[in-house]
Order: sequence, then C-alpha cells, then structure tokens
Amino acid sequence: MNQLLRFYTEHFTRSLSFNSNVFSCQLVTVFRVDYNVPLKDGVITNNHRIRATLDTVKYALDKKAKSVVLMAHMSRPNGQKNLKYSLKPVAVELQKLLGRFVSCYLS
Repeated sequence: MNQLLRFYTEHFTRSLSFNSNVFSCQLVTVFRVDYNVPLKDGVITNNHRIRATLDTVKYALDKKAKSVVLMAHMSRPNGQKNLKYSLKPVAVELQKLLGRFVSCYLS
C-alpha cells in the first residue's frame, strides 16, 4: 500500500463519524474518485464525471471538513508519466465548478 494512502487510512478515517444521517468531519475527508474524463488538446470535452462528485464534496465541506482529498489518476501508458494525461485540467475544472481553491498534487 502506498505510504501516503496508509497514512491517510490510519490517521484520518477515525475523524469521520456516520451517525444515522449525520455526517460530521473533524479533520480530513478522503474520497477515491473516477475522473477519467475525455480530453482534447488538454481541454476537458465532457465534465460529467466531475459534476457527479460535486454534491458529495460540497456536503463534506458544508459539514466543516478541514479539507477534502480527492484521489484519482489518469492513464499511464506503459507505466510512463505522460503530461497528456495530467489531472491538472481536472483540478482547474473542479475549481471552477466549486468556486473554491483546488490544489493538484502530481506524482
């Protein structure tokens, strides 16, 4: 397991409590999302998958999550990094849709 993912799992899952329909979050909320969106020349041509996650992300933020971490990946043909498949355009689109700052960590 990735060391960063292990850290998030061990330290942040305890910060979530689901009681009936109440979602309270004291630290960080981590979601694995599918942001394999179609790109043409680095521009997203259909943002449906991003829009599909907005309600959940907004809900966590409205419930005072300190931060929300969205884990995603794009393709890595032959195991090689390729800027053509960067999540940077997704972060820009997400920031536009949320109306909040979005940081993008690229490994």
